[in-house]
Amino acid sequence: MKLLFIIGDAAVGKMTVGQELMKITDLRLFHNHMTIEPVIEIFGRYEGKTIAEIRDVIFKNYAASDNDGMIFTMMMDFNLPSEWAYLEHVKGIFEPYGTDFYYVELIAPQEIRLKRNISENRLKNKASKRDIEASNQRLINDDKNHRCVSYEGEIPFDNYLRIDNSDIGRNVRKVDGLFGAEGFVCSSAGQSADKRKAPSDFRQKGQGRQNYSTFAALIISIRFARYSFHWGRFFQ
Repeated sequence: MKLLFIIGDAAVGKMTVGQELMKITDLRLFHNHMTIEPVIEIFGRYEGKTIAEIRDVIFKNYAASDNDGMIFTMMMDFNLPSEWAYLEHVKGIFEPYGTDFYYVELIAPQEIRLKRNISENRLKNKASKRDIEASNQRLINDDKNHRCVSYEGEIPFDNYLRIDNSDIGRNVRKVDGLFGAEGFVCSSAGQSADKRKAPSDFRQKGQGRQNYSTFAALIISIRFARYSFHWGRFFQ
């Protein structure tokens, strides 16, 4: 069993990255709005306790299943101890089943995320975002009131990557041609980055050290991990 946490700000592309990964791995996607939207539909409002309880049932049953693994997406305020505790809570459900854990933090500037906030895929899967004015204002307020981008060296976990996901469209289009590529290396966890932007994490070995799509390299690394490929190869 593998559990991949995709963490990041609102509209950074967590669900979209998860959808693409699900297409080429045996991992199943459980994005956070899969529980948020039905609860809002039933209760007429956000009910955090109910959402958390539903998620726990899914986590417990999935961890005990014969599935290969799960991709779980979430926003995380790194200033709140309760958010760190929630990560450990979810891990605690999966740990008895010998689960391998992976962590990907996606970042992108606010102006890009505001454009994505009205994308067709987002509005199709997240009914609560369809009031565009309110949704945009909520995103802006969340940026002011919550720290959803980690500091350098703050993430203590193994198998952690921070990815600048600003150009997700171009990255997705590059995926097919990059499968099977070898020799990728990655900067160490905690790569220094501005609060809303970061350099590409992946490069290909060879003359000129050509920059490659971080998204494609992530997918390659996940695919290799399926065959017990050690993520340490990606770290210098």
